[in-house]
Amino acid sequence: MSASFILVGSVFIFFCALSVQAFERVDPRRLCLLDGVLVGTVYFAAIPLSLMIFVGDFYDNDILGGPYRPTEDLHTTLMAFLGWATVLVAHRSTKRPIKATLIGAISPTDFTVRRHNAVVSTVVLIAFLEFLSVYFFVSAGKYEAGAHWMEKNAQFMAQSTFAIFATNLSNALRFAIFGFLIFNDVNGFTRKRTTVTLGLLLSLVDITLTFNRITFVIYLITIIIVFRQRIYAVLAAYLVAIPILATISSGWTAFRSKALSQGLSLKGAEDAILFAASYVQSNGGDVFHRVCGVFETANFQVLNAIVNNTPDRIDVLYGYTLIRPFVFWIPSTLWQGKPPVFSTLMGKAINGIEGLSLAATLFGEVYVNAFIFWPIVLFALLIGANWIFLILNRFIPAAGSIGFFVGFMLWRFDMSFVTISAFAISVFSISTSPIRAVMSETLRRAYPHKYHS
Repeated sequence: MSASFILVGSVFIFFCALSVQAFERVDPRRLCLLDGVLVGTVYFAAIPLSLMIFVGDFYDNDILGGPYRPTEDLHTTLMAFLGWATVLVAHRSTKRPIKATLIGAISPTDFTVRRHNAVVSTVVLIAFLEFLSVYFFVSAGKYEAGAHWMEKNAQFMAQSTFAIFATNLSNALRFAIFGFLIFNDVNGFTRKRTTVTLGLLLSLVDITLTFNRITFVIYLITIIIVFRQRIYAVLAAYLVAIPILATISSGWTAFRSKALSQGLSLKGAEDAILFAASYVQSNGGDVFHRVCGVFETANFQVLNAIVNNTPDRIDVLYGYTLIRPFVFWIPSTLWQGKPPVFSTLMGKAINGIEGLSLAATLFGEVYVNAFIFWPIVLFALLIGANWIFLILNRFIPAAGSIGFFVGFMLWRFDMSFVTISAFAISVFSISTSPIRAVMSETLRRAYPHKYHS
């Protein structure tokens, strides 16, 4: 057992202990964006690091630059721990949303009004979201034979500002809906089985239309919060199910690469299923690599390549991609120099492939943009992002819970996802207010006896 292994392992355990202590501050009734970032730190950083420290390294053949070895690539490991520390400090420093409702502390009339408003907002959001999802699926031509579904996405978004807005609205609201589900559950507005059933249905529909597995991860996190009183039983069940979920996840990666390549047809779906089954049997890797795939461990291999090659082969960006939150709505056809998504820059820089997306955890983009000052910039960005949703929470009661999932997704998306999500829920709130007012009034007339103390 090497000295570096003991050192890295000890520091890792120390940060795990600090994270457990940080979770004691998490209140399901007062969730905020930084709570989601903290959960993301466990899912996208702590678990992958634990797997790699135990095994020794991780190497994805599809990513150039060599494997990542936590006990040997100490510069990268130090960066990971420094980022982890920054998250913990930001989480400790943040303010929290005001509690939405204290059951039993308000009159039955007030509770009924809030419950009906919350349920109406959820129903309208589901309808709004599914309309956008179907519209995007059809308009982007995903059902047609030809190019890969991701290429169709890129082509659709390059068309116009409206296409960008529609795509980003749909992408943000598909996670926001789970914020509404949690908000309704923790405040007693809906039953647990309603939350669980709706969440499952929404996950299945979203996976069918977008092919993204992360929605199911969001659903599993929702289950943890819904059954928070039995959290250890839920986590134990997840632990048992991980090998099965990892195999399914590995097969899904292969399936979605072939699904719809022949258009929307039973024959195409059948061929994709057979291809996925063959992939799992021959190329799916061992259980370790499948589990690593679930937790996107390859992102650390990308981070390692970034740390080892900045600023020699990868130029410091000096905030170039960090302005995307303010210019995301401009089509690339109108502004050729528009900052691209950071992960596609890394796909070009590391693998030399245009359009390839390589995520580099929450830390990668900030490191390349700010270099030696990146922890300070990361802290400022996290506090600023949390502040945005604290302000929204004054007008949209579920904004704190929505921000929770936005924070989690920052580990996969760039910082523009914060402004996109804030914009999306604001547009939803304003544009659907007449519909929600009519529906609330209909409920008021249907149940007049509940509106009197």
